[in-house]
Amino acid sequence: MGINTDHMPYRHQKGFSLLEILVVVVIIGIMVSIAAININTADTRPEKNAQRLSALVELAADEAMIHGQEMGLRFYRASYEFSVLDPGQGIWVRMDDDDMFRLRDLENDLALDLFIEDREIVLADSDLRRTDGDDTYEPQIYILSSGEITPFNVRFRSDFETDGYLLSVSVDGTRTITSDASSDDS
Repeated sequence: MGINTDHMPYRHQKGFSLLEILVVVVIIGIMVSIAAININTADTRPEKNAQRLSALVELAADEAMIHGQEMGLRFYRASYEFSVLDPGQGIWVRMDDDDMFRLRDLENDLALDLFIEDREIVLADSDLRRTDGDDTYEPQIYILSSGEITPFNVRFRSDFETDGYLLSVSVDGTRTITSDASSDDS
């Protein structure tokens, strides 16, 4: 008669159980994630700012269509602001009182480059803003109640750098963000 080994405890286990292997894999995954976060020193602030503006442009387009009101967007070297056309007076009024569309200053070492119809627009400092009621104030980008937007490209970059993240907005409001960082072949 043979001995039934199904109910006998294993005294000399060889190898690892599936649970032990899974615990080790999870621990290694956590360590790799922490290392990747610490090693990745790339500045993501330009990308995050491009994403924020993309979302604001989408929201402004929706607001313009819902309320049947023309909106505008003006860029400065390190900031941007939204405005609305006052139909009664026929002038553009900044939306300083609106938390969503107020003047947005970028962090100290970030800058903007604006391109309209493939031409670079020279941007002024936001310190040189004209006052409300000034008939010469005009946005550079128009966000119309019909759903159309002045097509434009704006690059968010660190000061003294030429590459960054480019937000491209088409006439129908389609938005894309791309990195225009050059690759080093050396």
